[in-house]
Amino acid sequence: MSKTLIIIRHGKAEEGFDKKDIDRRLSSRGIQQAHHNGSTLRQRQVHPGLLLHSSASRTTGTAAIIAEYMQGENMRVISTPNLYLCPSSKILDELVAHAKDTDHTVIIVGHNSGLSDFYNQILSGSLYYNLSTCEMAVISLNIGSWTDLYDKYDAQLLSIEKPNK
Repeated sequence: MSKTLIIIRHGKAEEGFDKKDIDRRLSSRGIQQAHHNGSTLRQRQVHPGLLLHSSASRTTGTAAIIAEYMQGENMRVISTPNLYLCPSSKILDELVAHAKDTDHTVIIVGHNSGLSDFYNQILSGSLYYNLSTCEMAVISLNIGSWTDLYDKYDAQLLSIEKPNK
């Protein structure tokens, strides 16, 4: 059995000199980046069962824009504070806690460095790859259940895309 995991780092955020990091919203560039990813997913006819994102303003904004492109889909959108600046082990725990085995495709929108660590953990690569803002990785997983990610599994990177700057 196969599942698809789409990992997206949030879009470019506004400068945050006068506010808390968690409250930083998307910049105009970040909004454009999120629209690009949403449009790409729609063109590829992606049908996610779950869109899981951090409750920070910039990830919520990125997820909301992507969700607009998924209208008509039977997709659950879950915001959790547990994904805010968390380590990769917590991302895996949140994925397993919220994804149903009937969710053949899951999108996660989160933050670095944990999100890049998670990407590298899933693909077990020898070279570390750092996701840039709103970069999107599509990964095929040879698993029957999301809990299989705690064990041995095969993963293949199908695509990685950086939105135009």
